[in-house]
Amino acid sequence: MKRKVAVIFCITMIMCALPVFALTFSDLTNAHWAYENVMGLVEKGVINGYQDGTYRPENDVTRGEFFKLIVTSVDDEEYIESFYGFMKPLLPHWASMYALYIEDEGCMMAEKTVTDLDTSISRLEMAVTIAKIAMKNNLRNIEEDYYPEKLTDLTELSEENRLYVEYVVELGIIKGYEDKTFRPNQNMTRAEVATVISRVLERK
Repeated sequence: MKRKVAVIFCITMIMCALPVFALTFSDLTNAHWAYENVMGLVEKGVINGYQDGTYRPENDVTRGEFFKLIVTSVDDEEYIESFYGFMKPLLPHWASMYALYIEDEGCMMAEKTVTDLDTSISRLEMAVTIAKIAMKNNLRNIEEDYYPEKLTDLTELSEENRLYVEYVVELGIIKGYEDKTFRPNQNMTRAEVATVISRVLERK
């Protein structure tokens, strides 16, 4: 009996000493520009891949996917469940609970609703939502010597939306491109969103 216990103890010690390997994706190597951000969120349980072992970094992110990511990044999942969990059987979409939370918190873009959650989210809508959440959660830029350049393609936006975009850019959460454009109507990829969510978590 003592020998059996000793063997089990030794096996346990060996298992504990073995390194724990992070989940990897067949289509995402450490050469990808967003690799560290993606894997950091995977390790935190914030984001995951698909059942076939891929992450699909260049796929567009839907509004529903983004709402879940941003909500669970700034608030505890159990807290959200305590308010909206009982409604799940009645809700039309798996992400409706998160969209309702965004709306109830006053963080939904004015022109948008809690429907159409399977459509791709634009950089503009993401920026507006994050700006409102950042204000509520008192997020601050942590990057030293960060001086965002003036963006050249925001003139067609409403003054309200332009100010939200500029605020998020000043926080360093969503940045412009090298040509000094923001491209508000462009969709966001899974790689880009992983980077954005990582920056939100850094500024909490």
